[in-house]
Amino acid sequence: MSYPRHATVWVHNYLGDRVAAFSGNRLTDLHIEYRFQQSETLYFTARADDPQAAFLKDDVELYVADAVYVIVELVKTHADGTAFIAVQAEARWHELADRKRLGTFTLYGYAATAGLTAIVAGSGWTVQALDPFIDDVTPYYIDSNDASILDLARKWAKVTGLELVFDTVNRRLSLVTEAGANRGVSFRYRRNVQGIERRSQPPEYTRLYPYGKNLLDVTGLTVGGVAYLDDFTYYTSQGLTLAQATARYTRERIWVDETFVTDTGLKAAATVVLTAAAQPRVNYTLKVVDLAELSGIAGDRFEIGDNVRVFDDVLGYNVATRVVRIVRYLMDPAASEVELSFLPPSVPDPNVNANRSNPTRDWELLENHVTVTRQPRAVQSILNRLDLVTIPSAEWIVDYALTGIGVGTCSLSVSAIIVSTSSTAATASAAAPITSLLWPAVTLPVTAGAAVSTAFTIANTDVPAGTNTIFVKTASSPASAAGGIDILPNGSNLWVLARGTVRQSPVLANSQTFNYTGAPQSFTVPEGVTEITITATGSAAGNRPFNGNQAGGVGGVVTATFVVTSGTIYDVIVGGKGVSGTVAGYPDGGTGGTAGGSIYQTAGGGGSSYMVVTAGAKSAAIIIAAGGGSAGGNGTAGTGGAGGFNIGGTGGNGGGIGATQTAGGAGVGDGTSGTGTSGGNGGPGGILTAAGGAGGGGLFGGGGGPSQFIGDGSGGGGGAGNIIGGYDLFTGVGAVNSHGVIVVSWTNPPT
Repeated sequence: MSYPRHATVWVHNYLGDRVAAFSGNRLTDLHIEYRFQQSETLYFTARADDPQAAFLKDDVELYVADAVYVIVELVKTHADGTAFIAVQAEARWHELADRKRLGTFTLYGYAATAGLTAIVAGSGWTVQALDPFIDDVTPYYIDSNDASILDLARKWAKVTGLELVFDTVNRRLSLVTEAGANRGVSFRYRRNVQGIERRSQPPEYTRLYPYGKNLLDVTGLTVGGVAYLDDFTYYTSQGLTLAQATARYTRERIWVDETFVTDTGLKAAATVVLTAAAQPRVNYTLKVVDLAELSGIAGDRFEIGDNVRVFDDVLGYNVATRVVRIVRYLMDPAASEVELSFLPPSVPDPNVNANRSNPTRDWELLENHVTVTRQPRAVQSILNRLDLVTIPSAEWIVDYALTGIGVGTCSLSVSAIIVSTSSTAATASAAAPITSLLWPAVTLPVTAGAAVSTAFTIANTDVPAGTNTIFVKTASSPASAAGGIDILPNGSNLWVLARGTVRQSPVLANSQTFNYTGAPQSFTVPEGVTEITITATGSAAGNRPFNGNQAGGVGGVVTATFVVTSGTIYDVIVGGKGVSGTVAGYPDGGTGGTAGGSIYQTAGGGGSSYMVVTAGAKSAAIIIAAGGGSAGGNGTAGTGGAGGFNIGGTGGNGGGIGATQTAGGAGVGDGTSGTGTSGGNGGPGGILTAAGGAGGGGLFGGGGGPSQFIGDGSGGGGGAGNIIGGYDLFTGVGAVNSHGVIVVSWTNPPT
């Protein structure tokens, strides 16, 4: 007798070594049962007196049919003079059910693949991107307590509307739009089907009341603000009107899943659940011949999740359906069994309840802290932000504290506003955001070097139901860049002690990244967008080729938010690194000294990155991030100056001077000065003279460094950055040896 190609069970010991194999007459009743998205179980029986039976132990791994299974049960039986061992093993991915995320596990604003990666982190499993068609941009949210990694992975699949695929050999899992494939495999009576049984039941329910955490519901997303979703499509397809179907076939269920903390996510998942329950449940059970095991032809093979077609001329079946259960007998393919269904069964979910008798209504502390140094000046700045979703009769206690050090002499106003979008509005226009003062502006006197502080507490028991965003804002007067405060990390802190509220992270509906190309690029403000946030990074200077290939100065980083008009087109210029000798960094780095062809040459300065209304001059750019100056042609002392904002860094070893926002940096010695167009050039050097470093580009460019006889060369100065009309300014420095980059992000208007 010949056995199919998968009818061998390989046994590994606890160290992972292959120690035994069972095939042929050494085992009986070898079969695997697959249940769609739920379980995968291997069964077989071996003789107890088989010499290799001693290797069958609890938790031992078995390799069969291109998959890995772990023994979960051994049953030894002695009857009629013969002893047998019955083995049951689960697919290796079941081990994820044994690993727990204790306490609260939250994912806020994660795309599909990134969220699954965070869930399995540290488990020994990795995530593989198999499906190029999944939506890996839209952010999703979950919040769960004391859940296993397997439960969380299934939960994430449900929230994202995707399905899981496991690779047990490599311990990898993936999200796909649909497990299985549209294979064109057909099941036909008298071809590969020995028997067909069809079972049907009417829709389980047609109206669903979904509830998330803290009784979060879908009233803000339904017509008329109702708390339920309806699906009567089956009955209306039979000729009933919607009114008739509603009157006769309203079957209600309550669905509570506290993992959901946003109403959009709750509604999306509940719609999937209701769609399945509101259709007749039709299943086909088929006794099939597994032709693939006999023929080895891939086209004859069927897998769990496949979309297939069933034909039976006598019963009149010609239907498309999915494989939801397989019992595959590896040694007797003619005995295999397949179950098909239009609606795959849902995975049991421990987070879902059938009632809401004890909803979570505890007080929770929600907080936002400034974790980086902030320097608000004349422009308006938003220091803190909390995005919250509330149910009716929610309660808040809001606390805020600010501590900083005065800069210059001015007055500083601090206020808190709340932007509310009702969840009970009957029309879209009534749901428009409403801005109101949560705490009126407090005016604080500012003196250079003196401490500046304020604090407030608000108790609010009448919070609007829906989405509420709290902003803490500052502005200084008079409008001078010299006046304001410096806030150290944790110097601006917002707390909300809330009941009936969950936190919702702000979602950037879109963004666009511009990398270095060596040519102008273009950005158009999307329809309905009134503000954009830009993070611009200037380029680092190029590496010099001699004596350690020393990197040049880094570029500056500038982030700010700007009020814009839809449809406005901006030129986007992304700075690039200079290279050795006369090639300056795009678009405005200085030229490095060539050292007369000797080895002591240096590199071009880094180019600036900026955005300006199309065809506008660089001086009119709304944002400029400066480039860094290059290092001197020899030694380690002549470092390049970093690109700055108010002022660029000065080159090392007596190098070129950094630019300011009003003038180019001065060149030193035979280095030239920076201008409003580009960085200065480095001193040329010679056979025994190290060349000077080039200046970086910016609003004004840094000065070129001088050449130095034999010893260390001198570095070039960094450029200076700028913004026009922006607010919420943040500045910093970029990475060593990197081109510039510009990231534009925005929030789409509510629909």
